[in-house]
Formats: sequence, C-alpha cells, structure tokens
Amino acid sequence: MMEQTAGGNEGGQRHVECGRHLNIGGVTELRNILGDSINNNREITIEITDPERIDTAGIQLLYSIVNEARSRKVNLSWGGELPDHFTRVAALLGMGGHLGLPKQRA
Repeated sequence: MMEQTAGGNEGGQRHVECGRHLNIGGVTELRNILGDSINNNREITIEITDPERIDTAGIQLLYSIVNEARSRKVNLSWGGELPDHFTRVAALLGMGGHLGLPKQRA
C-alpha cells in the first residue's frame, strides 16, 4: 500500500493506492490510513490499479469509509481508471452505487 499526503496535520490531501490485496489481510492498515484522513479533514483520493485479491471485507471497508467521508463532508474520489474486475465485484455485492462507482458496462 502506498500513500502520499500533502498539507499539514489538518486539511490537505491524501492519495492512497490500495495495492494488490484489497482483502481482509489489509483492511486494518487501510482503515487506519483512511480513518486518520477523515479525522483530519483531508481530501482523499483512493486508487485501485490492479488488485489480485478482492473480498467482501475489502469492499465493506471501502463502503464504511465512503459513508463516513460523506457524513463528515470530506471529499473522497476514485483516482485513475478502476479495473473492471473491481467494479464487477462491487456490483455483484450490490455496492457499486453505494461506493459511487461508475455503472458497470454491459
């Protein structure tokens, strides 16, 4: 997992690349990074480039983060083009719309 932060302790921006494993093994680290960003009112960009493993825990964490960011009015966006297999998994779990992902192509 890679992250970059711009700005001071409060405010600013954080760019987080989720890495190859968006699954239960990495949710604690990802939750800590993204939760800290929300607590410090940092704009968040999440980039998912080419995950090898995606599971329900990873998608649920993203759902939780998106909801928390919305409720606290913290800007959260998806960086880059999202891989089709990621958007398909989210759609299969009924989470695509909740995550603010583009509609799955037919």
